[in-house]
Amino acid sequence: MRWPPLALIGTALLAAFIALDVTVPARAENLPVVYRGPGSPTAEFSAPYAIRVLQGGVVVALSGSFSRAVPQTFIAVLAQAPGVRTIRLDSPGGLVQPAMEVASIIKARGLDTYVERFCASACTLAYLGGRHRFLGPAARLGFHQAQAPNTPPERADPVLRQAYTASGVPPAFIDHVLHTPPQTLWFPTPKELTDAGIVTGPPPKELSATDSATNQEWAETIKQMRWASTDALSQFATAWSELLDQLQAASPEMCWGYLHHAPADLGAHASRATLDALTAALRRVRDDVAHAPTVGIDEAEKTRILAVLIDSLQAASRGPTVAALRPDGDHAAFCPALRTMLNAALALPGPDRGSALHALLDGH
Repeated sequence: MRWPPLALIGTALLAAFIALDVTVPARAENLPVVYRGPGSPTAEFSAPYAIRVLQGGVVVALSGSFSRAVPQTFIAVLAQAPGVRTIRLDSPGGLVQPAMEVASIIKARGLDTYVERFCASACTLAYLGGRHRFLGPAARLGFHQAQAPNTPPERADPVLRQAYTASGVPPAFIDHVLHTPPQTLWFPTPKELTDAGIVTGPPPKELSATDSATNQEWAETIKQMRWASTDALSQFATAWSELLDQLQAASPEMCWGYLHHAPADLGAHASRATLDALTAALRRVRDDVAHAPTVGIDEAEKTRILAVLIDSLQAASRGPTVAALRPDGDHAAFCPALRTMLNAALALPGPDRGSALHALLDGH
């Protein structure tokens, strides 16, 4: 069974550590899919970027906006991952020149590109650098007219046209792109992308998480965590902790990747009893919320509670736990650190346990 990662839960932890004056790059989450309104969509240029190695070193994930720092960071990450075969992109765009540089690096190394969720504007240039170019079943590629801060489209468009032309994109497709204002995005259909030679085929099984009803149910349940009761959250946290233990025992890198967007074949590494317990816990959350939803906590209260929870840890484990949960932390230590936080929350008395689990598991 292949289940999607719990990236939404990880966001709560990350936000808390940033709020606690941890000065590290943020992961890009909730990237926009459509720009609306007048003026240039500045969100395209402001999503913090992250580049990380996934799936045992065969995949490198690049998320956030393409800034001037991205190409050199990308080269440095690739130097540490000689076995990489695929670049997974998730980006609202950014600066054209850095995206073109990334595309050149990808092309020179004969790497494939893959979009599981969203890649727009300048990101599509990097995507076109792939030897093989894959798109997930629910993914979207967004195109629009060239834009750059303080630069009119008529100056930027020729650069974009030249870049797309060099990648083999048909002139009619490029014309459509350059007639799409920067306040909007054009999302071509899968057939249009295939006919234009932009997407070269379906993604290999090992890249894409199955888009099944089970996965949809899982994702929707995660969003409901903030409304669940203490008992329901306790049941889920207990079952989830067991799953993390088993993934960590199989491969610390896989456990980290599972929590950072990488697909994981849980059926191959977790016991049937653990998966059944997790399924039952998810059902309990859904039933609990349907019958008697509780009131969730806001971001400020979440941050405060997580700070208290961290302070409750033994002094010897407090520093290593916080360090491991940072975006630049040791991958092998991430799952044990999260397990430490879950155990600390589960050990609290009723009302306090509920608040701590809401802060940890709130996927809203």
